Amino acid sequence: MGKTKPQWLWESSRMMLPKHKEVINRQLKETGLKRRLELHEDELQIAMENISLSYARKVEGIR
Repeated sequence: MGKTKPQWLWESSRMMLPKHKEVINRQLKETGLKRRLELHEDELQIAMENISLSYARKVEGIR
């Protein structure tokens, strides 16, 4: 059986240094890539249905 990473190691791999986040945010601002997401009406309906189903399953699991 293979070794697994300790939980703290996995957690630290997801963290980002503040200076890296600043660079990313600056690049997004300069390139204008950070725009509001626009969904077609069909896509929005599907997304809302999936969110509703997911929420219902979560609530049922809590009971």
